[in-house]
Amino acid sequence: MRRGFTIIEALIALGVVTVGIVVVVILSSRKFVDDGDATKAAIAAGFTEAKVVTRYNVLASRHGCSAADDLAFDMKAKDAAGNDVDVTVCCGAWYKGCAIPKK
Repeated sequence: MRRGFTIIEALIALGVVTVGIVVVVILSSRKFVDDGDATKAAIAAGFTEAKVVTRYNVLASRHGCSAADDLAFDMKAKDAAGNDVDVTVCCGAWYKGCAIPKK
């Protein structure tokens, strides 16, 4: 009867655990981006009365953001002329910050 792991089994187990940890870190990092961060980005871009309508935690690129973005926010705001506008704000999890993409 064999006891313990072989090197291959240990490396496979280590790989599975590593992938699991990476997935958890990436998914949990989105929780550190607050709706207020998106609101601040919209206000800094010259919009007023910015309010988050929808938050997309996955597939931000499907909502007008780049592949480097982790989150997308649909917002309602007023432009400099006082008109109601729809604004998309794209954010990175830890490293990128928030920005409004050019259309």
